[in-house]
Amino acid sequence: MKHAYTVYKLNEHGIEKLHYPATLVSRDPAAGHIAVEAVFSIASADAGAFELNEGDRMVEHFFTDRYYNVFEVSAPDGSLKGYYCNVTRPAVVTDAEIRADDLALDISVNPSGAFMLLDEDEFRDLALSTDERQAAELAADELVSLIRSAAWPFERLNQA
Repeated sequence: MKHAYTVYKLNEHGIEKLHYPATLVSRDPAAGHIAVEAVFSIASADAGAFELNEGDRMVEHFFTDRYYNVFEVSAPDGSLKGYYCNVTRPAVVTDAEIRADDLALDISVNPSGAFMLLDEDEFRDLALSTDERQAAELAADELVSLIRSAAWPFERLNQA
């Protein structure tokens, strides 16, 4: 039986927005990384560069030392639908939970590597310290660099 986690998406104040179950794919505490798998359970949602549908599989990469997480989204047949990246505070990971404070800024990526920066206005309106705002902006820049080079965890880009 795979190890179960509950993933908590929190707002910038640490207040829960939603939670859902996930199972462990891999964990490397020394590298500050955990990957879990979850199944999208809402009928559909606009993810910017692609649409999420009920039954889509997400491999979610969380980091305890980076200001982002990355969700690789696949259709039930395994074909890549895209990646959804959340700029967040570094994740807090226990043996049963993953918690991440969402900082509004998102990047949606289609399988060809084309991407959209989302929620810039919402991010601009957050009351963040100068240091934290800069860390979030640097995280978005790092994600764009990884996307453009199809580097891990975006290695499935341009293979469609």
